[in-house]
Amino acid sequence: MAVGLEHREVVGLDIEAPPDVVWRHLRDPELVRRWFGWEREGLDEEIGETFGVRPVASETSSVGGAHVRALAWPRGDRLVLTPVAGESHHRSHVSVQRNAHDGLTTFDGVHDPRDEAWIAGAHQLKFALEEHAGSERHTVVMRDLDAGPLRDRLLDRLGLHGLRGVPVGGHLQAELPDGSLIGGQVLYKSEHQVGLRLYAEHSALLVLMETPAGSRPPHGLLTAVLSLYEVDDADVARILERWASWWGGAATSSTASPRRTRVS
Repeated sequence: MAVGLEHREVVGLDIEAPPDVVWRHLRDPELVRRWFGWEREGLDEEIGETFGVRPVASETSSVGGAHVRALAWPRGDRLVLTPVAGESHHRSHVSVQRNAHDGLTTFDGVHDPRDEAWIAGAHQLKFALEEHAGSERHTVVMRDLDAGPLRDRLLDRLGLHGLRGVPVGGHLQAELPDGSLIGGQVLYKSEHQVGLRLYAEHSALLVLMETPAGSRPPHGLLTAVLSLYEVDDADVARILERWASWWGGAATSSTASPRRTRVS
């Protein structure tokens, strides 16, 4: 479905899953929970309101009988789901479209958090269906940390300096405070985000979202959302402790030397 003149596409991507499966993950609250946002108080209520109460669902037939499905929200956001041509309905395309930035209260001229939430959500949906279909999700979140001044960025202190220079499909390896290494592959990049598939954490997805200094002075902010699948409570507790040490130590040690990073 083409983007209307009054809309702009925020994110568009193909998902290796049939449209019926993708649609269920947009309509069933239990399935939405496997990719939307992160675990926090009030998440279930937000899912119910966002995907159950506010959107209007529609479905039309296109050439060949393929169904185009859409969710439209009162504020102008819409999500369009179409089968990918020639894929025997086993592959889907998801497009999230929003009104032009003019007049949007979420846009401060530099950064639009709602755009960023949709970008992250679409890629989290893709990862959940392609990498861990049928699995429940746990999340580890480090939110709104000071991104640090130009010569002492938080990403550098985390051992992730050079991350922005790694192409999509490229690999990165960083050293953690305990001396162990964590490796990942860049799955996507946008102006304010990077998504990494991490190998050490049961093939987890790490989404790094940067709020620029122009929007949140003086240094900007960094939020990390780690989506974990096929892990039990003991694994989650272990990973949470490890990540709290890694991120907490970097966030409070502005004079720390950057840890070693290897990219390929």
